[in-house]
Amino acid sequence: MGVYRETLPPNHPKFGKLLQCPACNEEERKAWLDSVCGQDESTHDKRLTLDHWGPGQWIQDSERLQQQRRNAWAAMSKVIKTPKGWTTFFGDFGSGKSHALDIICNELRCADTDLRKGQDPIETRYAPMAMILDNLKSMYGRDQDTSPFWESLMNVPVLAIDELFRINPTGWAEERLFVLLTARYEKRGTHLTVFALNDDPTERLTEDTLRGFAYSRMREGNIVELRGDLRESAGKESGAHWWIDT
Repeated sequence: MGVYRETLPPNHPKFGKLLQCPACNEEERKAWLDSVCGQDESTHDKRLTLDHWGPGQWIQDSERLQQQRRNAWAAMSKVIKTPKGWTTFFGDFGSGKSHALDIICNELRCADTDLRKGQDPIETRYAPMAMILDNLKSMYGRDQDTSPFWESLMNVPVLAIDELFRINPTGWAEERLFVLLTARYEKRGTHLTVFALNDDPTERLTEDTLRGFAYSRMREGNIVELRGDLRESAGKESGAHWWIDT
């Protein structure tokens, strides 16, 4: 019908009103998807695509590190073609983990790149762990169990969580994160969740902790290791032909 009704408190000025759907018109839908993706243009390049993922520039251990970037390219290609399941990138600071998350979100949201020709754009949400914990803190302060942001994390078709476990959550926040990860895991057959973290999720931990719970489920999906520091050379050249020719 081209309209929708938001779930709002009774005292809200838009409570009970039908609103024009921002996703019905193609151009409006693209603008809406861009506005809700969570990628701040001051820190994220929304133009990054898989073609920008090229070889690194290393002096030592180059062959192993190049193979890791090939593995990451293959993992990104797979989820861009079929956006579902859990995929995890882990490794050093500056190795390209956040770039991988940006590329996946951009490719799926824009849907006009080589791997997505003829397919509809998909709603994506990039969420660094600090932002998630800030939202949980505000929910706790208002004695609430949910918020529009939290609902989007639970239900968005593509969720990218960056810097997972870089910040230790409080007990209440940890319980809520258990709920989030469980919900995303149960939706893995139709929804995509991608993670970036520094620690190795192949480490075996007991599942009675949040980290152990997450690691065990990550191991059921695809895990990609990325080492080396690419911050100085990132974005200087396209690597599309490098991957094809190699």
